[in-house]
Parts: sequence; C-alpha cells; structure tokens
Amino acid sequence: MKAGTYWSAWISCSLLCFCCADKEQAESGGLSDSSISIKFIGKPADTLLVSASTLTILPQGFPESRLAEVFDTGVCIITMELDRPNSAALSIGDKNLTVFIAPGDTTRLEVDPNGFKISFYGRYAAINEYYQAKQLYLCYSDTRYALARALTSRVTFERLKDKTDSIAKVELGFLNQFNSPPLPEWFIHFETSEIQYMALGYITVMPHYNELFHVFDDQVKPDYFNFAVSKIVDNASALNSSKYFAFPDDYFIRGLELNEFIDLKGEARMSKIVLHRMGEAKKELHGDVLSRYRENQFSVLAALMEDSVRILELANKFEISNYRTLISDKRIVMSYKPDKPSLSKGEVVPTIFLTDNLDSTISLSRWKGNLLYLNFWATWCGPCIKNMPNLNNMVKSYDQKDSIRFVNICLSGDKDKWGIIVRDRKLQGVNLYAEGQWADKIYQYFALKGFPQYAIVDRNFRLLDNTVAAAPVVQSKLDSLLKTRF
Repeated sequence: MKAGTYWSAWISCSLLCFCCADKEQAESGGLSDSSISIKFIGKPADTLLVSASTLTILPQGFPESRLAEVFDTGVCIITMELDRPNSAALSIGDKNLTVFIAPGDTTRLEVDPNGFKISFYGRYAAINEYYQAKQLYLCYSDTRYALARALTSRVTFERLKDKTDSIAKVELGFLNQFNSPPLPEWFIHFETSEIQYMALGYITVMPHYNELFHVFDDQVKPDYFNFAVSKIVDNASALNSSKYFAFPDDYFIRGLELNEFIDLKGEARMSKIVLHRMGEAKKELHGDVLSRYRENQFSVLAALMEDSVRILELANKFEISNYRTLISDKRIVMSYKPDKPSLSKGEVVPTIFLTDNLDSTISLSRWKGNLLYLNFWATWCGPCIKNMPNLNNMVKSYDQKDSIRFVNICLSGDKDKWGIIVRDRKLQGVNLYAEGQWADKIYQYFALKGFPQYAIVDRNFRLLDNTVAAAPVVQSKLDSLLKTRF
C-alpha cells in the first residue's frame, strides 16, 4: 500500500474510533497526582532503582518521579503530577516498561525481581498487559528505538518514510489483533493516535535533523510533506495524545530555516520558534484544536519567564484567560536561561560556585592549574547515564599525578536522584550539582543546547572548547593537550 493511501485509511479509522469512544478518556485540565504502586514479592539480589516519567500537554512538560531505592520485599510507591490519562516510562533496575497512569488514580503491579515476572491489577490492568505483550512481541518498549534503527548510511528521505510506515503498521497490527484481555475502545483510539503521530513526527523532524547531522545524502523533495493533509494536522480526535501535540511543533516550523534560530539562546530562541508555530497554526487549526494548541505553546514560553507582568502580557497576547493553571508547577518545566553572550574560545571562565554531596559550596576555580574536562549532564538524560561506564574507564586511565581533572556537573533533575545515580553508577571524577543562578550562568557561559555536553578548560582557566566529544573518543585530544600545554 502506498503511503498516501495508508494515511488516508488511518484517518477514516481514527475518526470512526473517536465517534465510538466512551467517555473514560477525559480531556486534560489541571495537574493532579498520579501514583504507581509496585509490590515486590521477592528480595532483589541487588538494590534496584525505580523511577517513572511521562509527558504533559497542559502545561507542556516532562514530569518525572523521585528516584526510589528498593532492596527488600514490600511496596514501593512513586508519584508524578499529570494532566490527563497517559502512558509513562517506568524503569525498575535495568528493565524498562510502559504503564498506563491517570490523574487521581493508582496503577498497581506486582514484581518478582528474580526472573522479573510482572502482574498487573486495578482499573488499567488490561491496558498494561497489552503494553507488556507488545514489548515482548516487538522487543522494545519505546517506538523511538525502532525508528532510530531505521537511520543507516544508505537510507534516503523516501526510504525513511517507507521504513517508518512499516514500523507503524506492525504496531497497529499488533494493537488490532490483541484481544486477551479485551481493550476499551477509547484506549484503542488513544493508542492508534500515539503510534501514528510518533511516526508522523519522526518523518516531519528529519529535514531539520539532517541539516544538523547530515544523515542523508539526498534532498527533500517538494512533495515530501504531502502526507500532512488537513485531517491529520487539524485532528480534534487526537487531543489527548502528547504525540499529536509534538507533531505540529515540528510541522509548523518546516519552513523556518535552521539558521534563523539555531544560534539564538533561551527565551529568544524559543520565542522565535513558538511565534512562528502560532502563525502557521492560525492558518491550519480551528476550534478546540487551535485553542488547546495555543495554550500548549503559551505554557512553553511562560516556562522561560520569571516576571509575572510579562507572563500576563503573554497570556493577553495568546488570548488565554486561565493561564495560571498552565504555569502552576515549575517542577515540570525548564529553568530560565538568560539571553546573554556565551564565552568565546580563549576567554577566561568566570567564577562559578557549585555544591557537592555534603552541600558544601565549591568554586570551580579551585582546580585552576589543571586541564579540566567538564561533563554537563541531567538525571533524566538517558545518553548521559549510558555513557558513564566509558567515562569511568577514561578517568581511571589517568594517574592522579597527571595535571587533568574530570568534573561532572549536574544541571537538571532532582538533587536526591543526582546523589543516588552518582553512587549507583560509581561516577568517577569530581561530582557537583549546579543550583539556581549558577545553573543559569553555566547555561549562558558554555552555550548549553542539550545534554550531555562536554567542555575543556585549560590550566589558565580559559575555555578551549565547549562542544568536545564524549569518552572514549575525546581521550586522544586530552592526551595531546596534556603533552603540548602542560
């Protein structure tokens, strides 16, 4: 089946499901606590770290639970704030799974950590059994793993679309044939939207992604975005899907040149993007869809503002009256990043104060006279944590007498979780946590655009490079600097 025919068939099915869906899938509105209760019926062989994360639409955010430690039998309960029923990524030790959660409700499961056997109970047991069966069938818990595998040196934009369509077809095929236990109609519609808009979003973001990372050799054809017919873009039946809201985020900036915003920072960058999105949204969205998307985009910009007067002005500009519910919880949004110049190579790094695991204040300049390799990371950053074994091996390869120090600076995430990860991963080097204005200054000085990011500072405390490679690739550069500069 051709892609155009496939998407058209999905539209008809999606709208039909929406008409038949029962009312249990409530619309989002305000944040309420959602809990996951895990009963461990066996003692783990080693301490297990348990955490969960999800996505919210109103306000847009990425709430995560506190990190819990499990070392014996008993019940572990983790909690997040949520705006609507949604899936969540649950990590238990080195196991990752998807569970369904809802505001004001508790998702219950029982885990035998020896052999990792799971049983689900309660209102959403059937849905969670579907998620578990889907993971066993597909061998992944997150569609992004399968989509990432589609990126090869031989792939073209058109072949990527075909591969992405195939992944979506397989997932939809599994959903449609799953009947033990039977799934509620509203969830089938919700999951259909999640699968489809994850695939559509992936296809949509690739042209900008390619400008940055040069994955494809071919060019985007003029008809590349023809799949995005009006019923896909302006789809009131998908308003509870976070993947649907992510899709127009990329689709509406498809015509915005990367060089128009890539060098901007913080609020200036996001303002450029959001205002462009809203200009396009007004042309293509209508009614409740436009209203909800306007609130979603307002919450993105408001999260970067600390001045209540400016937030009120923004609410008036976006024609939003209930704006306080969209900014009520700063824990699930990014911290403010000031629009100030970053350091140029060769400039002296200003004084920065950080805290250690004893809450002592440490100045980064105490290591002046050494070559510094700075690792900027966050507790919720999967690639940061995944590369820690490589970093540890690299740090251990140097003698304490060598004039080099490795400083790991955590800038985002729960502070207790930071301490647990550092201890559990036996993170080598100096481990520090950036708080408040000092975190903002680091974002500014080192022009941080994401995590992980690595920088090198010379013995005179001058910035050599703020975008160097991760371990182990960077080691040859560090060895060269130690020989030539020390």
